Amino acid sequence: MARLVDASESLVLISAPPGWGKMALVRQWMHTDRRPSVCIHLEHEDNDPVVFLKRLTVALRGLVQLDPAVTTWLELPEVPLDELVMPTVKTAIACERPILLGLLDAQVLENAACWTVIRRLVDAEDSRLTLTIVTRTDPPLPLARLRAEARLLEIRAEELAFDREEAEALLDLIGAGVSDEEVGHLLARTEGWAVGLALAALAIKQHSADQVVPSLRGDQREIAEYLASEVISLQAPEVVGFLECTSIVSSFTTDLCSALTLRDDAGEMLRAVEGRNLFLVPLDEHGEWYRYHHLFAEALRARLERGNRGVLLELHRRAAVWFERHGWVGEALEHWLAADETRQAGELVAAHWRGEWWRGQIATARRWLDAFDGRQLVENPPLTVAAAWILSMTDETELQRRLMSAAEQLLESPFLLDEALRGEILVLRARLGRNGVHAMKADAELGRQLVGSESDLAVVADYCVGVARMLCGEPARAVGPLEQAAREGLGSQPFVAVGALGQLALLHAGQGHWDDAERCAAEATRRAADGGLADYLSHQASRLAHALIHARRGESMEVERTRLSPAGLRRLAGSPWFAIQSALTMAEVELDLGDCAAAEAWLSEARHRLKEYPDAGILTEVADRLNSALQQRLIAEPISPSETRVLRLLPTYLSAEGIANRLFISKNTVRTHIAAIYRKLAVASREAAVERACALGLISTIDTGPDAPDVAPPQARLRRASDQPIRIGSALPMTGFAAADGLEQLRAITLAIEQWGVGGGIHGRPLEHVYVDVGDMSPRRMVAAFDSLINEHHVDAIINGYLLYTGEEHDLVSQSGTPYLHINTSSRSEKLYRSNRDKYWMCFQCTPSERLYAVAFGRFLHFLESSGSFKPRAREVAVVAGPDPYSMTIARSLPAALRGVGWRVSCFETVRRPVHHWGALLDRVRRARADVLFFSDIVLEDNVAFTQEFLSNPSRALLYGQYSPTLREFADEVGPGAEGSLTSTVGGVLPGDKGADFTTAFEARFGTSPGRSAGALLYDEVNLYAAATAMAGGPEDARRVCGHIARLWIRGTTGIHHFSRERVALSYPSETADPSVGLPHIFLQVQGGHQRIVYPPPFVEAPFVTPPWFAE
Repeated sequence: MARLVDASESLVLISAPPGWGKMALVRQWMHTDRRPSVCIHLEHEDNDPVVFLKRLTVALRGLVQLDPAVTTWLELPEVPLDELVMPTVKTAIACERPILLGLLDAQVLENAACWTVIRRLVDAEDSRLTLTIVTRTDPPLPLARLRAEARLLEIRAEELAFDREEAEALLDLIGAGVSDEEVGHLLARTEGWAVGLALAALAIKQHSADQVVPSLRGDQREIAEYLASEVISLQAPEVVGFLECTSIVSSFTTDLCSALTLRDDAGEMLRAVEGRNLFLVPLDEHGEWYRYHHLFAEALRARLERGNRGVLLELHRRAAVWFERHGWVGEALEHWLAADETRQAGELVAAHWRGEWWRGQIATARRWLDAFDGRQLVENPPLTVAAAWILSMTDETELQRRLMSAAEQLLESPFLLDEALRGEILVLRARLGRNGVHAMKADAELGRQLVGSESDLAVVADYCVGVARMLCGEPARAVGPLEQAAREGLGSQPFVAVGALGQLALLHAGQGHWDDAERCAAEATRRAADGGLADYLSHQASRLAHALIHARRGESMEVERTRLSPAGLRRLAGSPWFAIQSALTMAEVELDLGDCAAAEAWLSEARHRLKEYPDAGILTEVADRLNSALQQRLIAEPISPSETRVLRLLPTYLSAEGIANRLFISKNTVRTHIAAIYRKLAVASREAAVERACALGLISTIDTGPDAPDVAPPQARLRRASDQPIRIGSALPMTGFAAADGLEQLRAITLAIEQWGVGGGIHGRPLEHVYVDVGDMSPRRMVAAFDSLINEHHVDAIINGYLLYTGEEHDLVSQSGTPYLHINTSSRSEKLYRSNRDKYWMCFQCTPSERLYAVAFGRFLHFLESSGSFKPRAREVAVVAGPDPYSMTIARSLPAALRGVGWRVSCFETVRRPVHHWGALLDRVRRARADVLFFSDIVLEDNVAFTQEFLSNPSRALLYGQYSPTLREFADEVGPGAEGSLTSTVGGVLPGDKGADFTTAFEARFGTSPGRSAGALLYDEVNLYAAATAMAGGPEDARRVCGHIARLWIRGTTGIHHFSRERVALSYPSETADPSVGLPHIFLQVQGGHQRIVYPPPFVEAPFVTPPWFAE
């Protein structure tokens, strides 16, 4: 005791196993010592650093003058620990008089952040605090260093052990009469363990020393279990029942005891238990909260668990209800789980996790998840979604991805998921933005509708909508949602408001509206300062905007105060789009300040992240623009605009004379410009100039196609590899249910190859085509076809139309390294390519995935309704789907897509082949009285038969057929009856010169018109491959050919051909709002015997008309 009273060390450590009298020693010391003192009894709930700091500051307030603002800071969603809280606490404990603070039961603290706070208190300069840690295990503190610095006082079990005098005093106090010999025997057996002595004394008091002392054992667990049972067995039944019922909670009040025992006299029982010294420990000075000695409570619980399990479960239910009613979520969760009520436990977490988030106590919500196993986390949809949200705010990336995947799987079962929960998943996926910015926009917009304006996630959804639209190149549509988030988030979610203002500032800066940018950035900074949010990640956007504004003015000193560090960028890893945006902004800042080396470093970081990001929207364009600007500065003499126009034509096959004719300048001027380009790029050849310019980002698009080489003589070509033909192979369905497709595809490939032959081929080498019939497209036939093309025909590339997906064909081309271009419209291909980009570098899906059909169909219906072209009665769609995976994938994704535009699926029928008569199925569909009939089936004969049966007795519904109606054979079979029917395709012939030239050439060559889709797409595929092969100098270097394919932007008959990072074509308007960077998803209506594009703008050929059967 004297050592403690005289202690001046920074840290006093009292460390020993349970029951050694640690607490009694501290209470006696604090009572004796004249220094002001306070103790904190730590609980498991204190493992959240914010909760721990709240208790710590409340305790310190009774000892020192502590700034009241600390309380406000600790209620923020992201606590400014390093910037405000800890400096303020350190200042407070540097007081005039010495003070004592005790942390009792410190072994419950497992959170490293909490121990960091404690270490800072111990190491605080000028501190007058002596911190006492009472624990069963040594804490994670630098004890060796503190010993060496003479700043540590240690009290351990050896010093806490009772000697004979202390043991005799304890036994006398309890009233146990023992002889000197028996005292010695007890001391020897207990080794001075205080609780062992106390338990023995109680047993002696109830029985006799002769019965207890000889049989007393020294093992701690056995003593606790034996004596607890002996004491318990001597109590009245009603007392034992009360003890057992209340032992299931770690601490309790009179009211909680009443709820557990259903007794009105719980207060009297508590006083009786306290009077009998039955190990009741008061936890406060007011006599409201109590607990049992831990070992005693464990003995009671063990006794209870050996009894009726139903009684035990009911007690846990009562405890859970009481704690939940009083707002003790962690305790309620513990007891719901102990009661085997995982559903209620999951609903509890789902209902309360957002409250912890808004208060910045995400560690608490994260700890709740530890109570569930992996199976339980995914069996309860609200819990699954809550877990995915909680983990998204931690650095547990892999676990979060697994939970996010489970949450996303719920989206595939729309009939089993309520709208609000579906919205939560979409908003979370948008907030993370891991699937690219266009997917982020679609998720955010639909999620915002589903969560509703009353949800506390509406502000987050507005923020995500605004950011996504901005990143998709829609600044005008981004302003409204961001302003809404800034306005609505001011009260309850200020960090969202600050982030929205910061993004508004960056948006205005990107448009050159610098006054608006400065206004928004200043407002964000003011709100961040008022709310203690200066170190929030959401404040990063406004800091970046300030840096841009100051850099534009040349104010380098001001930029230093807002500059992002590489460490700061690493904090943004959870939001890949934000990390890329931040790196690009810093590159622009450094460029404005003239620091090219720093700009290049930031740009390199951004490009590295862009390689891993599937769809970065305008961020890719920004990176290209900044790279071009940077390289122009790095070049000793910048390339002039006139030279740039010539440079852009160097990748083509045009000679100097051809370039001169194209640009309407003289041949000598072209040669002068080319010489200047060579000099400035430090190259000696045309090919080297093209490669250098591409690497520097000076050129990114080319104008090429089958008509480009006609003015380029052989000597002007970049490289001539050999005189061997370049062989293109195809696996085509020339027989079976898709034979009409196969014939059209074969004709289109033939036409393209013949046109390249007229132009001289590729570097003088002719193109040659071989194909293998895959018939019914069974896996066996398809694998055999690919094997034949690769190993027997030795093709240089495989160009295919639509085939049923097996996956094995991808492995074959991967093993051989054969470039493979196809139009499978398969999300499975997309996922496969994303899973291993290194393995499938040669694969390209030249159409978007079928998953977009439903999204686009919903947009189309919304367009018809909003434009007044069609007025539905009930906004209902009847769906009839074929059994194949392609048709079912589209059909099953319709309900979710339609809900986003206010429609619903009222009837869902599956085709069971063979179909002998469609009447019965159509009768069921007609009874649904839907506004639209959606037929999804890839078999041409099914489409024809279904359409004819419908038209024999049509209902007042729009008729939409998936895919087959785009074929010429469909119109030939159905005839005039098809008038007014609808279809769509993710890649179809567009109006304009390219489409007209293709159609004219096709008709002249084959004597029939092409369909709207399949043939034209393969025609474009051949041109795409041929252009890339020409750029690579031939097909021999397949990786180089594929590299050019991945980078090309070519306008074909069906639109712009350009690929995402998964090497899948982009879709307009579902994935990009810019029709110049994607394949339009066109909707066609038969009008006057011809299919006319009725959606989307700007490709509309004719307005939608009401089908003729509506008038019947």
